[in-house]
Amino acid sequence: MIHRMKLPRAQEIDFDLDRYINRYLPQSQLHRLPWPISRFLGYRRVPQPEVGNLLVCAWAFVGAFSGLILVMGVFKSSETIQAHHPPLVVASLGATAILDYQTIQSPLAQPRSSILGHVLGAVVGVGVTKLFMLRSDFEDLRWVAGAVCTALASVVMGLTNTVHPPGGATALLAAVDPTVDAMGWFFVPLVLIGSLLMLGCALVVNNIQRQFPMFWWTPRDVGRKRGPPDIEKTSDVPQDSRERRISRAVGLLRENSIVITPDQVVIPDGFTLGLEEKGILEVLRDRLRDPDHLKQVEIIKAIADVPHPVILLSAGASVTLLVSILNTITNSALIHHRIHFSHGSHSSQARAFKDHAQALERKFPRIRVTFAKPVDQRIPGLEAGGEKDLQISPRPRFHRKFSDALPKAAFLPRQHSLQPKLIAYKSRRPPSVINHVPVIFNSAGNSPSHARLENRQQGKIEMYPNLGLAGLAGLLAAASVCLSAPTEQNITSDTYFYGQSPPVYPSPEGSGTGSWAGAYAKAKKFVAQLTPEEKVNLTAGTDANNGCSGNIAAIPRLNFPGLCVSDAGNGLRGTDYVSSWPSGLHVGASWNKALAKQRAIHMASEFRKKGVNVILGPVVGPLGRVAEAGRNWEGFSNDPYLSGALVYETVDGAQSVGVATCTKHYILNEQETNRNPGTEDGVDIAAVSSNIDDKTMHELYLWPFQDAVLAGSASIMCSYNRVNNSYGCQNSKTLNGLLKTELGFQGYVMTDWGAQHAGIAGANAGLDMVMPRTETWGVNLTTAISNGTMDASRLDDMAIRIIASWYQMNQDSDFPSPGVGMPTDMYAPHQRVIGREALSKQALLHGAIEGHVLVKNTNSALPLKSPQLLSVFGYDAKGPNALKQNFNWLTYSPAIQENHTLWVAGGSGANNAAYVDAPIDAIQRQAYEDGTSVLYDLSSEDPDVDPTSDACLVFINSYATEGWDRPGLADNSSDTLVKNVAGKCGNTIVTIHNAGIRVIGEWIDHENVTAVIFAHLPGQDSGRALVELLYGRANPSGKLPYTVAKKADDYGSLLHPSRPETPYGLFPQSDFDEGVYIDYRAFDKANITPQFEFGFGLSYTTFEYSGLRISNPKKSSQHPPSAAIQQGGNPHLWDKIVSVTAEVKNTGRVAGAEVAQLYVGIPNGPVRQLRGFEKVDVSAGETAKVQFALNRRDLSTWDVEAQQWSLQRGTYRVYVGRSSRDLPLTGSFTL
Repeated sequence: MIHRMKLPRAQEIDFDLDRYINRYLPQSQLHRLPWPISRFLGYRRVPQPEVGNLLVCAWAFVGAFSGLILVMGVFKSSETIQAHHPPLVVASLGATAILDYQTIQSPLAQPRSSILGHVLGAVVGVGVTKLFMLRSDFEDLRWVAGAVCTALASVVMGLTNTVHPPGGATALLAAVDPTVDAMGWFFVPLVLIGSLLMLGCALVVNNIQRQFPMFWWTPRDVGRKRGPPDIEKTSDVPQDSRERRISRAVGLLRENSIVITPDQVVIPDGFTLGLEEKGILEVLRDRLRDPDHLKQVEIIKAIADVPHPVILLSAGASVTLLVSILNTITNSALIHHRIHFSHGSHSSQARAFKDHAQALERKFPRIRVTFAKPVDQRIPGLEAGGEKDLQISPRPRFHRKFSDALPKAAFLPRQHSLQPKLIAYKSRRPPSVINHVPVIFNSAGNSPSHARLENRQQGKIEMYPNLGLAGLAGLLAAASVCLSAPTEQNITSDTYFYGQSPPVYPSPEGSGTGSWAGAYAKAKKFVAQLTPEEKVNLTAGTDANNGCSGNIAAIPRLNFPGLCVSDAGNGLRGTDYVSSWPSGLHVGASWNKALAKQRAIHMASEFRKKGVNVILGPVVGPLGRVAEAGRNWEGFSNDPYLSGALVYETVDGAQSVGVATCTKHYILNEQETNRNPGTEDGVDIAAVSSNIDDKTMHELYLWPFQDAVLAGSASIMCSYNRVNNSYGCQNSKTLNGLLKTELGFQGYVMTDWGAQHAGIAGANAGLDMVMPRTETWGVNLTTAISNGTMDASRLDDMAIRIIASWYQMNQDSDFPSPGVGMPTDMYAPHQRVIGREALSKQALLHGAIEGHVLVKNTNSALPLKSPQLLSVFGYDAKGPNALKQNFNWLTYSPAIQENHTLWVAGGSGANNAAYVDAPIDAIQRQAYEDGTSVLYDLSSEDPDVDPTSDACLVFINSYATEGWDRPGLADNSSDTLVKNVAGKCGNTIVTIHNAGIRVIGEWIDHENVTAVIFAHLPGQDSGRALVELLYGRANPSGKLPYTVAKKADDYGSLLHPSRPETPYGLFPQSDFDEGVYIDYRAFDKANITPQFEFGFGLSYTTFEYSGLRISNPKKSSQHPPSAAIQQGGNPHLWDKIVSVTAEVKNTGRVAGAEVAQLYVGIPNGPVRQLRGFEKVDVSAGETAKVQFALNRRDLSTWDVEAQQWSLQRGTYRVYVGRSSRDLPLTGSFTL
């Protein structure tokens, strides 16, 4: 006998209000509130453990008593309420007390239902009653009015998703209680007050030992909560002969199966399901009816043949799916598994199967793949053909029972029984998994009597309860193909996310293309002489007697001295006799490609003299997506084009002196919050996952890395974070797929320090070197090769890439000994190695000058004009109290550096300066020359001001550091200082040394604030550079490399870093849903006027633009012609399509430099995107010509389907001007 669940047509009639309104709701900000507040509003980083029923009852008693006493006390003591002669209490609140204090996890008890259910019930009750009262016989119809009120309230609550049973009683009271109907509409606010008081009491009582509410507006599974499906018992279901043959073949598994089609759910007679389990079945059934979902369904059959689980898959199943399943299985401790992949007899199927098998071998080194016997012909419905038998080696240290050894993806602890909150679904992500459940998919809608097991293009779900029905979603989650949704409890296994980052295997071998040919030829010859152990030693850092950040061991017999790698942001870190250079952000503000290259050449020369083979930089990740991100200062700009242009020059310049660059952090390392795994209250928390689509990846975040590869970067550093829930240093898609295949990267991939989270899997995914040392490689690499779990060619390629980079930099000849100038302890006797050189002085000073951006200059307040008295204020003007060679990492990120001027920010990007020229020191030197008097107060927030001062110079800063994101984009103390000085001085000039965006809306419009300079991080020549600008010996020419908003909230969701939230509390998620719309693109899209737009900057002179000319575009195909991949990708991406020229005239009285900026509006893209810039020096009255060449990549968008850059057909708008919003020249061309 079989029970059949019917699917009435009536269920297709559906209305869900949340579908229309929830998209406009802001994200929860509870996690940003102080802990004591957020706790009593129901927020937990880790879910609150449940208490026993005795405590539940005790707290329910306390809550119900306190809540009702509070309500009645307020009603009784309020004169306003008593004036309307209310009842002692609204009786329906008594029922609310049971829900709000006893069953606090029920959706019916949550604030939305509790409050709105009562209010809507009251509105309906009063409204209907007043209509009835229009009749003279109302008293005789009061009983009818009561029924209508309750019925209508039920409808209203159902349509608004605010069902709260006591709300029906509230509506009833309005009709049947004379006391209530006499109150009229005042009954509505009375009910609201009572409901709010009950809720307020519940927030206190329920959060002492429990957690309330579960949600405030809606659970994360936005949509309707459906009840359990109807179950209909039927005695017999006819089966045709075909079905009977299948049943005989699979035996009891088939007889005891649950079958789900788009129209019905069939379960065995006598098998009992809980309500929640029935609900899961209904969701699965509904999923089969979704055409978009059916495209993802790839499993054909899965059965459990104890003790060897067997999974039959179609040849067309994606590698992602197969890898997801095997990820699950290899996490278990079974002696071995056999997984049979039936590929049929067709050659196309066989080829597809072969490709899958090869990919699986590469992905899972511990899997043995061998040919097995053909499929047993006696099993009906299975095609003939070969199979693959995958033998998975056991983990020797594990000895568990079979039931405990099933795939981790198939289990949660027993106490995690199926509950409604565990089966909430949302697009994209699969659910938490509970038990091993075999499945068959079939979308044909056939009844069991017409099922055809061999029809692999259909999709029926068949489950076998005799294996344990406690987790109906088990294998579905492991395969990442059916259900998708967060739950209201934290996900506890990363198997939940398997398959979100597509696997790409094998790791491509370096080809030695282009300029790398000679280095590769030498490297291959060198590596051929190495023993396996020597090859392995090249792939991981080792301890050494020097102060390098990391070291690779020497191979003396082949005259390989080893490698020293060191940090890098502002200059060489951890040593003496070196310079502190302008930061990456400062270089970005200069918009000067030539200066970027000179900085790189001179800075790299210091590294070389100190025996450092590899600079751990430059930085193009983070790009600057998050306004408060702690490491934005290390990169160049928030725009990929500007960042890419400057990183190209930096890589080219540094490597021209024979020092390798390691461009970082690859990729999507856009925040410091949760960048690394950690623990909280003893619970492990994974690193944040940056979840991104392919188009956004290419058009924004991969763009500058492509430029670095094009320039020949010898190394790339993979990042701490996860990318689409796969750690960056073991992500085969980003390493094998994007970097080594698409971009043709010839160098090696190095981990960030401690960023290795996998062993052999990381090597197979494309990782080449681990820093600072490894616990999982070493001898394991040679063992993996000897037992066949990793190809020997992969280890050879890792070694060749590393040695080829060494040869490419010509470090095999005339290079200092690694780490010769890097002492382990600079306060112990050590060899003096001078890194600095006289030739670098001009580059240091000019670099510091050009990164200053003048954003306000009322009435030509600057340059200063022979002042007699200057008053200087602010903590940022003074130099440090001590300048030592070592420094400590901060355990937090303050908003400001209040002890001294900020010439460099914090973390591994900071370095030791030869000296620090503070603003107050440089100002006093100039005052000595000019005979100017200087007064200063560098510590007071409200200083005294001499009213005769010619100018008041105020110095503040905005700090940032690695390891922490910034607490905000402004600080009250600094803003107060500016306003206090401006209130007493009519010529207040503000200088901000800012390690990122600084919002200044508090005082920018103050009439006495006459000039403002964003001074960024200029390095050791900070004061000298500033004085050159203040006194007019240098003309400001910097432009903002980011957008400054009028208020912080204008950055929207990109203001703050993403933080862990349930159900992703243990696996933090950062969804890049904004796509390509960050910084000025986002402001343009949202039509928000910024304080200062991207590219903005003033000068002491003025410039006029004219003469825009656009050449006829070169005839080009939509996609670039096929070509052998070179470093940087397809070489045709750099083919010139259009050239643009314009003229810039200096219409002022002094010479100056102008950054002419070219923006392009690509059809169907952002309003405009930077696609060219030229910085030209123009004397007063003179005109300079600027030229821009637009190549194929500049004018293309990423075609996700074709997996190529694609030119859009249509009209391209061209803009040339001073900034992203000041573009006097416009034109167009058509492709």
